[in-house]
Amino acid sequence: MLVSNNDTAKVIINEYGVTPERISIVPNGVDLSLFNGKEKKNPKKVVFAGAMYYHRGLDVLIEAIPKIIKKIPDAKFILLGSGNELEKLKEIVLEKNLESSVEFKGWIERESIPQNISDASIGIGPLRLTDVTSRALPIKVLEYMAVSLPIIAQKGTLPDDVLVNGKNGYFVDGSEDLAEKISSLLNEPDKINQILSDGTAVEKGYKIKNIQLRLYTEKNDKKLGLYSLITSLVETDKGSVEMIYDEGFRGNNALEKSSKFLTESLGISGLILRSLIFLDGK
Repeated sequence: MLVSNNDTAKVIINEYGVTPERISIVPNGVDLSLFNGKEKKNPKKVVFAGAMYYHRGLDVLIEAIPKIIKKIPDAKFILLGSGNELEKLKEIVLEKNLESSVEFKGWIERESIPQNISDASIGIGPLRLTDVTSRALPIKVLEYMAVSLPIIAQKGTLPDDVLVNGKNGYFVDGSEDLAEKISSLLNEPDKINQILSDGTAVEKGYKIKNIQLRLYTEKNDKKLGLYSLITSLVETDKGSVEMIYDEGFRGNNALEKSSKFLTESLGISGLILRSLIFLDGK
């Protein structure tokens, strides 16, 4: 018996009693020669490619868009494909006055998919968990991977060995979480300093997986120089938080100076504590 991934194999074994020896895994795939993973990305483009059916959850994406464009007004959502949900989705976009942010491109030929997704910054996978999407692996996800897009999908849909949460994208749970993850990915910092990444620190019951200082260049004044916003990102096993750490006209080495001060003044403990207090209150 041929199946496309380990999760399907487990279902066949547990539900139908087929022995593992009778199962062979033949993964889905795409022709990589058709895709250009090095094409320059549009930093504000989010793409979906595929059939527009209920189980794809595109209404969840549209529900999240107003929250996203409040933070990133120039974000663009390009939806490729058609299906029985298409007209309903268009109506929702009109009701929410999102015409300037959402473009429906309709059905396109498969050979045109690479050029339509290769310049995007995020690929949208299934956003609703159903019997159809549970642990399934749509071809579009492999196409996103072929052009080096981070993928966002509902928890429980894609196999864990395909979408590794926090590595090549994110699993989300609902429109609020979706809006947060898309906003985070689209609002990438200009520079990052890694403070902690081994994931061994434990504080107040939280496992601290990652700490970064992130620099966003806001403007460049001829007299005063660079005005920068520096944030701290603390990721834990129970959630993450990005907070303002410093901002102002700090010059060309603002991030390096802040990172040195943080580590040499033993300020990491205070940074962690402030972040955990915020997470406790969420």
